Amino acid sequence: MPAVEFWIFISSLTSRNFLIVCSVVLILYSLYEKKNKDAVLIFVGSIGGVILNKMLKEIFQVPRPVDALISTGGYAFPSGHAMSEVIFYSLLILLFHKKIKNKVARNSFIFANIL
Repeated sequence: MPAVEFWIFISSLTSRNFLIVCSVVLILYSLYEKKNKDAVLIFVGSIGGVILNKMLKEIFQVPRPVDALISTGGYAFPSGHAMSEVIFYSLLILLFHKKIKNKVARNSFIFANIL
């Protein structure tokens, strides 16, 4: 099952731990650049996403599939993994797209982050 292994690898690149490390690096970078509002936005966006996800899971209470490839606890919907990724990569676009002056490079950056 090489396809399954490939997607597990891709998933691990956007794991909770990876996104936490990247968020901390972005916060530190923002503070270094004296962009305190950006640092607060990243922090609030990250923590707020976790809180919102937990609230929505309790509201919907959708059980996980019994025959899942990777077993884990908790409810299935909404996906915390997907929500964290959308928040993180949306923040990347929001914070950095104006810094890229070349239009092709800027659009490529936005496209890569949307994927």
